[in-house]
Amino acid sequence: MRARTSARFLRRTTGDSTRCALAAAAALPLRWVHGRSRTDTPAGRPPAALLGSVKDMQMPLRTGRLEVRDWRLSDAEAALPIYGAEEVAHWLTPAMNRVADLPAMRGVLQAWHEAQPNLVRPSGRWAVERLSDGEVVGGLVIRLLPPYDEDLEIGWQLRPDAWGHGYATEAGSALIRWAFEQGVDELFAVARPRNERAAAMARRVGMEWVGETGKYYDMRLEVYRIRPADLPGPPVSG
Repeated sequence: MRARTSARFLRRTTGDSTRCALAAAAALPLRWVHGRSRTDTPAGRPPAALLGSVKDMQMPLRTGRLEVRDWRLSDAEAALPIYGAEEVAHWLTPAMNRVADLPAMRGVLQAWHEAQPNLVRPSGRWAVERLSDGEVVGGLVIRLLPPYDEDLEIGWQLRPDAWGHGYATEAGSALIRWAFEQGVDELFAVARPRNERAAAMARRVGMEWVGETGKYYDMRLEVYRIRPADLPGPPVSG
């Protein structure tokens, strides 16, 4: 099943920072992509211990340490250290400024909250919550890439103080498997050429570099890929 549409709902609010954040809400994160590839390089294998811990493959997704769930309007304070961090915003594709303040973050979450029920699976945006203390440590997204007719991008953003604990690998691997269960036939990661953290992340979830492209966002991007057959464990049915 291929998603052909990408719903975007922007809420009218006051304040320049909120309006700018809402305008960028549809463009927030991502470093993954689903579509047709023109190469046949086999992808790697995500860690079986992480993917194997996902229960039932229904939202919310739960792994050993994390839960991938819908964003809530009450998550604004937890989301701002993620999307308000310059270290995160600097590497986003397409380029965008960080979310400036709490009212702006509330506006972004409102837009995502309104859009979520109207998106065609596997498109969506989700919070990543740490089970041990209920803290939101990051976000995940799957969305259509320009020209918005076929390719899906999937990506993650973590707040900087949560880097280095394997959360992106764990949550990203779970979302990859879930997306394949929805009928996606291959996933790609895209990263700016100097974004070594994103490239390393793609490899950690089992992806292989397959080339460069200028197709998205008017910039040269490194491309990584994984297919359902590359996953460990039983075959994924689409």
